[in-house]
Amino acid sequence: NYVPLKRPEDKTGLKAQIQGAKYNRMGRLKGVPDLSLIIGGIINYIEVKTPKVHRTSKGVETKSRGMSEEQIKFHDTYIVPMKIRFAVVSSVADFENFIWFLKKTQ
Repeated sequence: NYVPLKRPEDKTGLKAQIQGAKYNRMGRLKGVPDLSLIIGGIINYIEVKTPKVHRTSKGVETKSRGMSEEQIKFHDTYIVPMKIRFAVVSSVADFENFIWFLKKTQ
């Protein structure tokens, strides 16, 4: 039988900070999407976000789906002008739908 391992809770966020520092040392750049897929010689970007609704400090729902200012700037500077296919996914179904779209539009 499979017994899931229970991870200790990290209430300080220290674990995330350490992992973030490792990614930065490996060359992570602010604003660049999480995944890059090359299908049929064409680059496609995917940004992975949680499915929760994102709100401003005043409680207004954002249209950015939780993207940071750096991500929005990268999107507007590179992705839109170069007509690169891009998706924000928050579930496996979203990811599968984007892959299906990419295959259909090849």
